[in-house]
Amino acid sequence: MLFLGIIIGLTAGFLFAWYFAGKGPPPEPFFLHFLNLERRSARLNGRLMQHELQTKVNDLFQQVQRMDMELQELQKKVALIGGKEKLIAKEPDRGTEILRLFKEGFSTDDIARRLKLGKGEVEFALSLESKPSRAIDLKG
Repeated sequence: MLFLGIIIGLTAGFLFAWYFAGKGPPPEPFFLHFLNLERRSARLNGRLMQHELQTKVNDLFQQVQRMDMELQELQKKVALIGGKEKLIAKEPDRGTEILRLFKEGFSTDDIARRLKLGKGEVEFALSLESKPSRAIDLKG
């Protein structure tokens, strides 16, 4: 009888082990609770980041509106000043000025003296004008 009890006990033990080895142990309630907290935390972090971004966008929008108002005020002031005084004309491009003077018949020395540039700079600009694919901006 004792022998039969040992055999039944071992068989039940093996069946129990085989059942749980295939199925895996049941998750602990603490672990499940921890996973649920993490999921909620991730959703909360996402909502917080979205709120922070929205706040920053609103702040930037307000800054842009303030800057637009300041720009309009400055444009009004410039318009008032423009009515009283002549605005300074934009300086012509050095490269086009050098080319224009050269076409008018001025020598490189005369162009350099007139534009207060070095002779080498004038020659360089003229050489660039003859090669338009390699032209660069000559503004200082």
